[in-house]
Amino acid sequence: MDARISLELPRHPKTKKLIRRIGEGGAFRLVCLFLWVAGNRSSGDLEGLTDEDIELAVDWTGEPGAFVAALADVGFLDGAEGTRSVHDWAEHNPWAAGAEARSEKSRWAALCKQHGRKSAAKLMPDYAEKLLEASSTHAGSTETQCQDSASGMPLAGFGSAPSPLPSPSPSPSPLPFPKEEKAKDTRTEVRLPPDGGDDSPTPKKSKTVTAKQMAAEGVNDQHAVDWLAVRAKHRAPLTVSAWEAVKREAASAGLSPAQAVKMAAENAWRGFKGDWCKDQQAAGQAIPEWEQRIIDENNRAFPGPGAANASH
Repeated sequence: MDARISLELPRHPKTKKLIRRIGEGGAFRLVCLFLWVAGNRSSGDLEGLTDEDIELAVDWTGEPGAFVAALADVGFLDGAEGTRSVHDWAEHNPWAAGAEARSEKSRWAALCKQHGRKSAAKLMPDYAEKLLEASSTHAGSTETQCQDSASGMPLAGFGSAPSPLPSPSPSPSPLPFPKEEKAKDTRTEVRLPPDGGDDSPTPKKSKTVTAKQMAAEGVNDQHAVDWLAVRAKHRAPLTVSAWEAVKREAASAGLSPAQAVKMAAENAWRGFKGDWCKDQQAAGQAIPEWEQRIIDENNRAFPGPGAANASH
């Protein structure tokens, strides 16, 4: 988590007043406070913390109570002890202030993707209720829809946040929140957003072939699992196109898909090429007994044209 610090902080009147009251060490502890708040109280709300708790969080070693009193006096902190907050934190640090909202939205999106909208609503009833309320005001708004992934997700309630570049407060020109985008009013009953993300077009993901699907084509279950593990290690998911290519290569070598997968799994091959078998034989290299047995069994099951003539 990052915090934004303005380049004007050293010259800001509040900073100068703070240094006059408690010395230059107070300015450094102010920066420490901004970083601590970003990592521990990202909303900027320090409710429940005593003034002593705040000073301990930044390792203040001066007169007890002087640091917080000076911050409140010059305007870096708002509120009384136990209910204090960093002044205009959300305006100067929108990325940190939206951390909880992003986390909650990411969890909702993941649950929608894995279990569906109805199950997600049961697991996160409070968030589902917020979505209903938001939909009542902005029906069809893309801000409350489940998205395909948690990455790049806009903050709940106020659009996308600026990038988390180190730059904390105060800033003489606070950054306003982006305006909410509104979609067309459907003029229908209020509903939770459908599964599947926002309205923006997203590329379709390639379907992958599972071990169960391979088994349906005669591949041994364990061989399928082992081979998919090898491909996963190389970050090479078995797409439908890749599986069709493997079957074509197997056929070119006179092997069935099951035999090709077995060879690939036992040799830890990421893929399979029919030429690998031919090249191995042409080079005069010894073929493993198990591999020769597969080839022999295949030849008996699928004899070539010359075999029929030889039998007469």
